[in-house]
Amino acid sequence: VDDSWNEHIGRPLTAIPAPPGSPHANWAEHFKAPMLEAMARMGIEVHQLSQTAKYTAGDYRDQILLAMRERARIDAVLGRYRTKKVGTDAASDGPDGEVDENARVAAEGSGAASEDDGAGASGYYPYKPYCTACDKDLTTVTSYDDETTELSYTCGACGHSESVKLAEFTRGKLVWKVDWPMRWAYEGVAFEPSGVDHTSPGSSFTVGSELVTEIFGAPGPIGPRYAFVGISGMAKMS
Repeated sequence: VDDSWNEHIGRPLTAIPAPPGSPHANWAEHFKAPMLEAMARMGIEVHQLSQTAKYTAGDYRDQILLAMRERARIDAVLGRYRTKKVGTDAASDGPDGEVDENARVAAEGSGAASEDDGAGASGYYPYKPYCTACDKDLTTVTSYDDETTELSYTCGACGHSESVKLAEFTRGKLVWKVDWPMRWAYEGVAFEPSGVDHTSPGSSFTVGSELVTEIFGAPGPIGPRYAFVGISGMAKMS
């Protein structure tokens, strides 16, 4: 798609139009379709759970409020990993100490250090509201009251500011590193493989495995990791 599509950055994938010529309702449905078609050919029955539908219906409200109450503990868990880096020592898994390519790619692609995990100048908040003016999550929470659940935010995209009552507000999500373990607990996920980038130090699976037990009181899933296939001149494949 051309550069004009930059206007959609920060919006839910279900709120972005499908690429031109697609028969699907939105960007998310367009890119899910090939996977669902392949699974149907393999005889795999799929029960889809839409995160857009569940968040906007308020299904996760109790979990969101819990995460906000426990934000200091969540921040402490994340803080254990924010400064960790994968150097050549961690990536030297091969014979004679040669750099393991999968470990190197995982370290570079994990996004562990740069990912927006909710930390900001006003404190740590694990929830990102979608701006009610422009529908983007390029927002910063500036304050939150545990008793009233009043949350104030400003939007970095359009400048809009407002206060909402989180116990009633449904246009937002927990940040990824908190959202994933929350859903493990909520749905009782027992098995979820992921790429090596998700299991590098400080990344989603590592942090989530602690948050799911410490904050949400549930066991984490078994999570075999899969490596990358690298072919010279081509993008890596999981």
